[in-house]
Amino acid sequence: MTDDTSKPVEGEARRAEFRRRVIKGGKIVYNKRQTVIDCSIRDLTQGGAKLIRQSPQSLPRAFQLEFMDGNVRSCELRWGKGTVFGVKFLDP
Repeated sequence: MTDDTSKPVEGEARRAEFRRRVIKGGKIVYNKRQTVIDCSIRDLTQGGAKLIRQSPQSLPRAFQLEFMDGNVRSCELRWGKGTVFGVKFLDP
């Protein structure tokens, strides 16, 4: 049996950072915390993440991503297709 986490994720060759496959819960927070949306975090790098939501509703250009461990990152929406979204982290 092989470990799939060592295989490159689709498009990995053009990325400057290694992308880890993860399955973590998170929350997309914006509108002065009046809007909080559950999401799954599926890929993660130091510079960004791939998020999956239950609905294809659009997201704002900038928001906070709250991880279940309490970590919070400021994000910029880079792309979206259906219920899958790519974000860039704005803070170090």
